[in-house]
Amino acid sequence: MKLSEAKPRLPVMWVPLHANGDVRHKDCETGVISSANDEFVFVKFTPQIAKLGFDGATAQACKPEQLVDIDQALTRIRLNLSPSDLVSSFETALKKTGYVTS
Repeated sequence: MKLSEAKPRLPVMWVPLHANGDVRHKDCETGVISSANDEFVFVKFTPQIAKLGFDGATAQACKPEQLVDIDQALTRIRLNLSPSDLVSSFETALKKTGYVTS
């Protein structure tokens, strides 16, 4: 992701450097952008949002090149099996942000 693409409330996937861009890597995490500055994108990650709500979650500074728009990440995964674990927990967290209402 480019820094200019980072918009508040955009769902993203963080891909650690050791994953070499593999969005299927077990250490990837989903989250929602809260803000950005000239160097970092601040992301509130799904487990903390699910537990504390969006306002209660603490944002983590991430390098923009380690973030992928969630729609692009899911497209890149191209799973033949149901990604229910990823999607259901992410949808739960998104509902708490107000990004998804139903």
